[in-house]
Amino acid sequence: MKIAILGPSPVPYTIGGMEYLLWGLYEHINKDTPHSAELIKIPVDESGFWPLIESYRKFYDLNLDHFDMVVTTKYPAWMVRHENQLCYMCHRLRGLYDTYHFTGLPLKPDAKHPAIKRILDYMALKGSTPGELFELLDELKPNREDIPEHYFAFPGPFIRSIVHFLDGYALSNEAISRFAAISRTVEERREYFPRGARVDVVYPPSALPCHKEGEYDYLFTVSRLDNAKRIALMVKAMAHVKGDVRLKIAGTGPMEAELKAMAAGDARIEFLGFVNDEQVIDYYSNARAVLFMPYEEDYGLVTIEAMKSRKPVITCTDSGGPLEFVRHGVNGYIAEPSPESVAKCINELLALSGEELREMGNRAFEAVEHVTWNTVMTRLFVSGSEAKARHGASGRPAETHRPHISGQPGRAVPYTSAGQTAGAFSSGRVRGTGSRKKITVASTFPVFPPKGGGQARLYNLYKNIAAEYDVDIIAFTNGGEKPFDGEIAPGVREIRIPKSQLHIEKEWEIQKKIDIPVGDVAASHLSRYTREYGEALARSLKSSDLAVAAHPYLVRELNKYRGSKPLVYEAVDVEYHTKSQNLPESRTGRELLKSVFETEKLCCSDSAAIIACSGGDMERLNEYYGIPLDKMTAVPNGVDCRMTEYITLNERAALKERVGIEGERLALFMGSWHPPNLKACEAIFEFAPETPDIKYLIMGSQCLAFKGVSIPQNVGMLGPVDEDVKNIVFGLVDAALNPMTSGSGTNLKMFDYMAAGIPVLTTEFGARGIDEVQHFTTAGIEEFPRSLRELLESDPDEMSARLLKARTYVEENFDWPVLAKIYLEQLKKLL
Repeated sequence: MKIAILGPSPVPYTIGGMEYLLWGLYEHINKDTPHSAELIKIPVDESGFWPLIESYRKFYDLNLDHFDMVVTTKYPAWMVRHENQLCYMCHRLRGLYDTYHFTGLPLKPDAKHPAIKRILDYMALKGSTPGELFELLDELKPNREDIPEHYFAFPGPFIRSIVHFLDGYALSNEAISRFAAISRTVEERREYFPRGARVDVVYPPSALPCHKEGEYDYLFTVSRLDNAKRIALMVKAMAHVKGDVRLKIAGTGPMEAELKAMAAGDARIEFLGFVNDEQVIDYYSNARAVLFMPYEEDYGLVTIEAMKSRKPVITCTDSGGPLEFVRHGVNGYIAEPSPESVAKCINELLALSGEELREMGNRAFEAVEHVTWNTVMTRLFVSGSEAKARHGASGRPAETHRPHISGQPGRAVPYTSAGQTAGAFSSGRVRGTGSRKKITVASTFPVFPPKGGGQARLYNLYKNIAAEYDVDIIAFTNGGEKPFDGEIAPGVREIRIPKSQLHIEKEWEIQKKIDIPVGDVAASHLSRYTREYGEALARSLKSSDLAVAAHPYLVRELNKYRGSKPLVYEAVDVEYHTKSQNLPESRTGRELLKSVFETEKLCCSDSAAIIACSGGDMERLNEYYGIPLDKMTAVPNGVDCRMTEYITLNERAALKERVGIEGERLALFMGSWHPPNLKACEAIFEFAPETPDIKYLIMGSQCLAFKGVSIPQNVGMLGPVDEDVKNIVFGLVDAALNPMTSGSGTNLKMFDYMAAGIPVLTTEFGARGIDEVQHFTTAGIEEFPRSLRELLESDPDEMSARLLKARTYVEENFDWPVLAKIYLEQLKKLL
């Protein structure tokens, strides 16, 4: 493809993060992809009302039809009209959006003047266009003297209304082929993306040529010296910092003289002025930690650069982008935006030993290790070019913003994703009132975006149940994560509550004793330490008609607030059975296992109905707790066939050739960090050397359990991936493995594999709950190398017919809408 990278050239010209991003995209598209790119920049003057209007008009009038794709990152570049535009958003004009409230100005202009009213009325009309709006604005110019000057203030409510209208037109689902954002912070901002837009978060890397680890000496920050970067907060915090640690501040800006005067009495604070890239690399390398605490930063390359240099980062609770990487006490510190709180974090860091500091630095590096230009190119321009090819000549799908291949089963259906934007699907009605009833679900983990099996189950079940009932999911999330309250699918609201510091500390005390994660089990008695969780649960249950325990661990919290409302136990698996296989045989392990038994028994006895994953799980619950089978219903794990591309063997071969791996034979195993999956990984490590000509790909959070472990040379660890990367991998592999020998319920990965058209090799245990065994190959673990070779050498025509039948079988029996109907029937009986 011929790609135009289109951006604004600021007047007066300055170099900032935007310029580095545009240059990086230009360089790496040309260097690392089969596409060719041109960088086009147009001067943009934001000095006032009329210069800004003219800047928007320049891009609107620009014709780039001689390019196959246009990439835009910032206003007003996205005004360009092109049939295949990728908006990789950095931010809108923040002073007219998310920081406008600081001005104290009204949101909307008054319409007292007839010329202004005419323009406001036009923008409110359905079908109004920027072209006609520009003409109406031109008519204002000769009559400027007759119109009060306050209408042309910048910022001001009139220019805000105009820019919102222009951006709304340019960034509509009809105008943009694909949305991406540089951070989750940008993705979550209200008004940034249209309703129903699917937004991919793709983190761009630093423009620094290298990063290195040196000594751990001073505190360091590099930034423009202005109010938004809050250097003054660091200077004030130093007054409360013990010891003679130095703070080195690099950069220049309008507050330089004021900051120097503020720091005049503290010899430990040093202003370095302008520093070049080579100097910045050296300063990072020898820093003990990096301070970066802006207000609501879009992304913050300083965080990436510091962590790539293996340095902890100290940031603030309202700093925006840095919070996506910094974990309090793990790879840095998160302070309240006050001098005392920042100083407390600095003092804690200064108390660390050299070894502890290096461990924290290594964890910082691991948090950003995946942020590379290679990842950006893969996420934006490998999947993006495939999307264009599959959408047809227009480069834009008619019904869906997700790549699909026409002519294959289960495709080309409308899809919407929340993009994690609060209120994205708000219908205007009050939830839990009127004819629609409401369900409250308690979960020990966040649900959206779904990356593991448990998340996928909850998200897809309740997304489909929301066709008839409103759903609130009250979920714990990790400490240091941002709270969230918004709709993740039409009718499904997720409220995420970060664990309190005390909750985290007590959980860690338990985990240290058994060396495995215990967040779910411990929640049964630690949830009380996060007061906000109980408060959110109580608020939701007040207007609910039914409560659901997803896993049993929050049943006691639910019982505090649900009153006489019926309870459903949504048993993702049989927890006592699973934990008895995974918890260590130690005093702490036995105590936890006893707690699991008692909690699950309570949940079973208190519930009006139980939703299990399989008939086998129902029998175990009956055996352990004496629960009657007629109280239980099996709703197995499934797959969203609308979102899983079926790729034929011929298409698979063509995709491999396109990316230059046509000679490779690839086998995939996918799974989350769950002990049965880890056991399956270890089995692959054992038999992989027997087939050195086959490359094994391990995908998912299970990879994180094997950091530092020696693995065979023909095994590659992909780690956790998002949906786009997963689809790319699914399109390239020749076989999928499921070497499971333990666990409960059904293996969701089996349906993912089958729906995608991948030949599957599984153990009999891994295929439990699936009746039609002709759709895959079964073998014992010891037979996997031989059976895999035979599978890869199968007759293509016979295999194609088999794979298509497998897809149809999944659509008819394990598609989430089909499974949700079973669940809905049980809910209707209770409600």
